[in-house]
Amino acid sequence: MKAIQRFLLLTTLLTAFSCKDEKTNVKVLVNKFADLECRAMTLREQRFELANQLRFTQDTLMQRSKQADTTRLQSRLIAFNQQKEIMLKQSLLLADSIHTSLDDIMKNQLASKSEKQAFNDMLNEALVQRGCIKKS
Repeated sequence: MKAIQRFLLLTTLLTAFSCKDEKTNVKVLVNKFADLECRAMTLREQRFELANQLRFTQDTLMQRSKQADTTRLQSRLIAFNQQKEIMLKQSLLLADSIHTSLDDIMKNQLASKSEKQAFNDMLNEALVQRGCIKKS
């Protein structure tokens, strides 16, 4: 009888600890993925800002006739285009990382539909807490 009680106690403890680890693992997954998402959102805003600067500089260049202004604006355009190429590479690498990570999480880490929904809910909450998105 005592052996059965010990077995049940041990099984209960192991189950409790394994459930706690699973929740912790989901939190770890959420935090890692939230980092990627926030970086992507920040980079997206930077790309939009750079695009606005490029458009403004191009429009200004078309309206100016002074040589000094033209030279200065053309050098700014060159710098902006170099920045654009760097941001493009960063964006593509980050998009690949997000895609690979999300595929792994959804296929290998989270089994049930409820786990996937919980992950999405926790991710949205983490993004709101970090200020990456506004609460809807």
